[in-house]
Amino acid sequence: MKKKINSINLDIIVNVIDELVVYQSLNRKVLFANNAACKAARKKVSDILGSYCYEIWGDSPYKVCDDCPIETVIKSNKPYSNIKIHRDGSRWFIKGYPVVDNRNEMIGVIEIASDITELLDYEQRYRTLVENINDAVVICQNSKIIYCNRKFPELLGYDYDEIKNLEFDLFDKVCQKEKSKIIREKCPSRIETVLKRKDGCDINVEASVNVVNFSGKPATLLIIRDISERKRYEEKIAEISKITHNAPISIVAFNEKFEIIYANRFFSNLYGYNTDEILGKKVFSLYGEPNPIDHFKKVIKTCKDKGVYRGYELRKRKDGSLFWVSVSVNEIRNDSGKFLFYTDNSRDYSEEKKAQDRLKESEEKYRRVVEYSHEGIVVIDDSFRITFANDTITKITGYSKSELEYADFRKFLTPDSVKIAERNYLEKINSKNFSPKHTIKVICKDGKIKVLEVSSIYFKDNDKISVVAHLLDITEKQKAEQRIKELTSQIEKFSRISADILTVGDKKELFKRMCRAIVDVSDYNRVLMYTFISEYPYREILGYYGIKKGKVGKMLKSGLNKDDYLKLLEKGIKVGEQSCYILHTMKDLVRKDSVDFGRIEYPRRKDGWHNKDSLLISLKNSGGEVIGIISVDDSKSGMIPNDDIVKPLEIFANHISQIIQLRKMEEEREKIHRFMAESEKMRALGEVAGGVAHDFNNLLSTIIGRLQMLLNKCDDQDLVNELKIIEKAAIDGTEIVKRIQSFTKFGSKKEGTLVDITHVINDSVSFTKGKWKHEMERAGKKINIKKFYDDSFYVYGKETELREAFTNIILNAIDAMPNGGDLSIIVKPKGRYVEIEFIDTGIGMGEETLKRIYEPFFTTKGSKGTGLGMSMVYGIVKNHEGDIYVESELSKGTSIKIRLPLSSKKSANFERTGKIKGEDALLPRLNVLVVDDEDGPRGILKDILLSFGMNVKTAENGKNALDIFKNDGDIELVCTDIGMPGLSGWDIAMEMRKLKKDIKIILITGWGLEMEVKNRKKVLVNKIVSKPYDIHDIFVAIKELFPAKNGVGKN
Repeated sequence: MKKKINSINLDIIVNVIDELVVYQSLNRKVLFANNAACKAARKKVSDILGSYCYEIWGDSPYKVCDDCPIETVIKSNKPYSNIKIHRDGSRWFIKGYPVVDNRNEMIGVIEIASDITELLDYEQRYRTLVENINDAVVICQNSKIIYCNRKFPELLGYDYDEIKNLEFDLFDKVCQKEKSKIIREKCPSRIETVLKRKDGCDINVEASVNVVNFSGKPATLLIIRDISERKRYEEKIAEISKITHNAPISIVAFNEKFEIIYANRFFSNLYGYNTDEILGKKVFSLYGEPNPIDHFKKVIKTCKDKGVYRGYELRKRKDGSLFWVSVSVNEIRNDSGKFLFYTDNSRDYSEEKKAQDRLKESEEKYRRVVEYSHEGIVVIDDSFRITFANDTITKITGYSKSELEYADFRKFLTPDSVKIAERNYLEKINSKNFSPKHTIKVICKDGKIKVLEVSSIYFKDNDKISVVAHLLDITEKQKAEQRIKELTSQIEKFSRISADILTVGDKKELFKRMCRAIVDVSDYNRVLMYTFISEYPYREILGYYGIKKGKVGKMLKSGLNKDDYLKLLEKGIKVGEQSCYILHTMKDLVRKDSVDFGRIEYPRRKDGWHNKDSLLISLKNSGGEVIGIISVDDSKSGMIPNDDIVKPLEIFANHISQIIQLRKMEEEREKIHRFMAESEKMRALGEVAGGVAHDFNNLLSTIIGRLQMLLNKCDDQDLVNELKIIEKAAIDGTEIVKRIQSFTKFGSKKEGTLVDITHVINDSVSFTKGKWKHEMERAGKKINIKKFYDDSFYVYGKETELREAFTNIILNAIDAMPNGGDLSIIVKPKGRYVEIEFIDTGIGMGEETLKRIYEPFFTTKGSKGTGLGMSMVYGIVKNHEGDIYVESELSKGTSIKIRLPLSSKKSANFERTGKIKGEDALLPRLNVLVVDDEDGPRGILKDILLSFGMNVKTAENGKNALDIFKNDGDIELVCTDIGMPGLSGWDIAMEMRKLKKDIKIILITGWGLEMEVKNRKKVLVNKIVSKPYDIHDIFVAIKELFPAKNGVGKN
């Protein structure tokens, strides 16, 4: 259509529309552009007018666009439209109209453009959607197809172009009622029908039919789906349902909630339920397992993982009875993978289960024999192929069953063993019985060679000859036997050496030979042996070999003590029972010092001995305490030590420990014997010295007493001076007597240390072991030492003296049990004291013997005894401020109790109280009886007492004294000597106490104060005065006994 420009203002017409309107001259210059055109160009109208159109909207600012619709209009002088893609990617629908003048000649072109980018995008989406859905889409008008997607011709077997000529409309197949509904409500109707394909075949389809408006006219919209496959499935399902319902097995279907949704007829027969009863129930209610829900979860998990579960399990009938079923549970899904339901198929398996159990039990019994045999078992056919291999042979060789079975048995053997196996196989076939045991060597998977002991038997299976071979791995057994031989040889060598060197008396030579023996027999070239001591350098070298003497001296200077080595033994690598392997990397464990003492001359092997590694073997005493170490290095083989290597060394080390302890005990025993012999000599001399001192004390008492009385009476000063000189000499004499008396004592009271009593007792038991154990056992007798103590008790004193005392008591007890018996030793606290009691079951002692056991030289052993043992024990106990009590009866044994003061670990005090000092001017007038068998002492004491204003009577022996005491009831004070013929001072005191309990008695002794005080009970006397005494001593004694009486005498 041609249009002419009229006089109407174009601005008014075109500026209100959305399309781009441009008027161009024939040479492409823009003469007019509306607002939409300016907006699209993003320019003002003044910038556009006069420009070429392609400068504003074209693909290039220099030329006309390709396929330009305006160019077509100019050339054809006809309207033309086209879709043009702009350089920015937008799509435009461009329409061009020629503009002519009154002469009908073209003078320009009007271009109208619309942006259809979004519209085309929507169209493309819907077209793509419709073209690619699985259903066929058809639009029909008057039974003609005006549109269809590509699925429709595919469904009917036509080409796309052929389908348009078909007459097709399914609207007439819809019932009248549905047609009205479709037209009225615009609601589609769904129908199933049959369509004829191009090839003449029928297909079942499901169609959604609706009436729509298309191009202003009614049209039928059809969405068609092929349901041929579904129809086939339905037919198949119907057929399967019939089969399933009548199948001779129970079939149950259940949903995702595990609710039963179907059960066939046989289910009722097997489980006892009617179909109506079971529908809706949980399927695991049929399970008879102990935990049905847990078991069912496992079944479902297997189904999900593998698609099916198969097995044998217990089920439960309606009546509660249990029975075995063979079951398969399947997860059913459609072709697209969507879950539909589960099926549970089961059949009664009870009888088969019983038979299978019997068969399985029998099979299991024989299988266990084969599989769990400690021997490898293989079956070899006549081609030497392995047709069976048990688990044991796989463990022996390292090969799996798949690698062994059907492989040639010979390929696993060494060349020599192949010959042996072939020879024995032929012998087996010919003899058809067991062949003698023989050995072969097998090459394992890791390349190691093992020795196997073979025993085999021939058998036939379906006319095929095979041999069953039992293979016992004896590799380690052979190694162990060889190692045992080597160890036995080493131990025998050590034993022979031990026996030989025990006769060596020299200690240095003894341990030197021991060290040489270790080097000769063991794997080491250097050895150092030492024990620990408490003082620097803290180690005593017993012996060494393979080390330079200077090197040994240098090692001693390191100052490492026992604690350092115990730490090293704890941190090192434990080997054997009492050995420790010290790597060179561990040398910093002990003060950063290396523990080696030599350099090896061979290169280190991989994982072998390093030149600074050491092996330490502990030397232990009988109590398990480490007393020393044997250190070896420079391994001959370079092997890291193990239990086998150190075992002989440990045995030899224990022999050495025993020798060390025996030597030590022997040295201690010799010391004790020497001490005891010396002590007995000193005590015997002390007894003699004591007698001499007693006599001197009597003489000095008389002399000093008379001198002091003369001094009190004399007024001549010159004479007094002379008498004082004599008195001083006499007093010096008393000091000499005191030194003589020291022979009866056992050392200074202030000397001593803290002593553990239980430790001393243990030593005494050990020292006497040769007598109470070995000698008695040789005589066929037995003495049992029973110890009843656990804790340690400390006293202050001399350990050697206490040990000597306890040893004497134990030896006496042993002598008292010539036919054997029991010696019990009990240690327990008793207030401030510790009580040690020795109880034997020996022959005991009579009363007379019991009275004299402390007397020096008194013995009941004849020439075998010295008579000094118990007197020595008594002295030691008393010197430690202790007490001793002895109880004994003939044929009933003896009990000796010793009580010693317990000491704190801080101090112990043996100081004695000094003399009491201070006196009044006067003494009371008393009736005094003086008893002494010697005239001198008796006379001087009488005169001293008379000088005090006393009434004095005298008696020369105990009998006379008692007669006077009985006849004269006024006696207030008795002064008596101790040692007298007949009745002693103690005896007199005892008898007088019986007659008069409150009588005051002063005991006069020339044997020494401390000795006499503790020889009897103190309660018998009130005071003890030691000879030689002076007037002052007597005065003080009386004043202390009678402090309250008014005195009449003089000082």
